[in-house]
Amino acid sequence: MKFSPSVKLRCRNDFDTVFQNQTRRWISTSLMIIGCENIQSHPRLGMVIAKKRVKRAVDRNRLKRMLRQNFQEKFTHLPAYDFVVLVRRPLTKDQLSQEIDTEVSSLFRRII
Repeated sequence: MKFSPSVKLRCRNDFDTVFQNQTRRWISTSLMIIGCENIQSHPRLGMVIAKKRVKRAVDRNRLKRMLRQNFQEKFTHLPAYDFVVLVRRPLTKDQLSQEIDTEVSSLFRRII
């Protein structure tokens, strides 16, 4: 399945809605996912990955790919929520390759 625009949070208003109306929060050591119910019949994903937390663009893009992949794998099981993923602490290249993949998987499993 392609990660189509209909499953992305794209504009500022979408993100603001999630931040203001968050009803659920899932936290791990490095990441936090906040969510609120949406009016669509499917979940949507937004990512806030600051340069301050993940310095290299290569690593930020890799993290986004991991998040999208896990989201797509669990897409049919997720509730109709808007999810925003935030990075809680600075991450290094080594942490991305080892810890984060398992953290992302466990967070999405907890949501289901």
